[in-house]
Amino acid sequence: MNMGNIAGHIREQAAAQPEKQAILIRKGENDFASMTFAELEQRSNQLAWGLSNAGLRPGMKAIFIAKPSLDLFSLYFAAMKLGAVPIILPQWRGWSYALTCVMQSAPTAFIGTPSTFFSKVFFGRAFGTVDVNIMIGRFQLFGGIPVGKLKCKQEESPIYDFGENDAEAILFTAGSTGEPRGVVLTSKMMEQRLNAMQEMFPKQSTNADLSCILPCTLMELCMGRTVIAEDEDIQSIMDATISTQPEYAFAYTNTWYKIVDFCKQQNRRLLGLKNAVILGPPAISTTSTALASYALDIDASTMQTYSLAESGFVSAINGQDMLALCHQKENMGKGLPIATGTANAKLKIVDAKKGIGEIFIDTATGDLGLMDENGTIWYCGRKASTVETASGETLYSACCEEIANTFPGVRRSLLVGVGDKPSQIPVLIVEPEPSEYEKLADNKENLLKHIAAFPQTASIKFLLFKHEITEDIRQDTQWAAARI
Repeated sequence: MNMGNIAGHIREQAAAQPEKQAILIRKGENDFASMTFAELEQRSNQLAWGLSNAGLRPGMKAIFIAKPSLDLFSLYFAAMKLGAVPIILPQWRGWSYALTCVMQSAPTAFIGTPSTFFSKVFFGRAFGTVDVNIMIGRFQLFGGIPVGKLKCKQEESPIYDFGENDAEAILFTAGSTGEPRGVVLTSKMMEQRLNAMQEMFPKQSTNADLSCILPCTLMELCMGRTVIAEDEDIQSIMDATISTQPEYAFAYTNTWYKIVDFCKQQNRRLLGLKNAVILGPPAISTTSTALASYALDIDASTMQTYSLAESGFVSAINGQDMLALCHQKENMGKGLPIATGTANAKLKIVDAKKGIGEIFIDTATGDLGLMDENGTIWYCGRKASTVETASGETLYSACCEEIANTFPGVRRSLLVGVGDKPSQIPVLIVEPEPSEYEKLADNKENLLKHIAAFPQTASIKFLLFKHEITEDIRQDTQWAAARI
């Protein structure tokens, strides 16, 4: 079977396990819309013919802006079968984020729901390159062709054969440390991502997995796993988890914190979930602590991942192991451990200065780290996020933030540099636990004394409290600059 296209994996799964459930979309309490692998293969075949008749062609870039649905995933694989290049936004982050992605990638096709088509009307200039408009819905609105009116065929669709260096998808980064960036994924890179995910998250049960992150959902399906596709509806995530007891749940740090807050308010836990997988830039250790304390079952584990847009998952470390390392006195200020033992075989530290250099895996990553005497790789922060002061000191974000995060009542923190390098003023923005905000703010001096005790943070004199740190460091830097 041709595997120059990840859509070929769906055909393979449909042949091997046709009656196995592929996708679950929650409709209500203990009620899911579902599709087997045979049905996903059949539906994506039909839609591939329909998309072709609507004008979609190999090499054309197609952006999808829609909540999870059976049709959405059928359309993704249909587009890939045709050889179109899907533009993947990992998670909905608002129209500002989406428009940046649209303007960077200049898509030829737009696939969305009536609500996103309605919003598209107001941002028409950004969508000037779009010729093919497909609407997930029944009615023809705002110039979109409804899925139900596509001219489909009830027969198997050919699968376009991508060369291993051909672009098969464009994946956008989260944009948490700068403007979102579209990464072109070749056919070879897609297969590498798939293999890495299968190796890192082996199945120990027949239970479904839950995913709030689109690339993870697509890869899970290609691996032949049943996946509950969710967005950020916390009530839905809670109910789906309790009713299906997933083996793995994939979500970004901010989503996990929303779940923690919900669990604390409702006095509920994610009963039955086996592994909470934390994605995004290497998350703060307090994410694992909060999940274990307030959200997870007693036997559940957290898994802190290190991943790259280009290569997908690189390493994963058990949350308890990570916390044990972080909380050792001699490790305070090193940053966050992301790989130990054989898990760090792919990672190298290059161009090190005072032990800290760029993390390298086949190519430079833009991340800084160090390797300690035990062979553990520690993440120190993004190269672009270092703060360089007039005294010649360089401060590394993860090293400084982790020191602050160990202080009681701190949920997370963010190091920003006000001004231009190499004369920046280091400022630490602190997001307390909601119930601890006033207590921490009233006793600011105690936290200042805590960070002053460590050489990595001793030069930080400005400490600001914020109810919620945003996902855009530029906004937080501007916010800090206006307050010091």
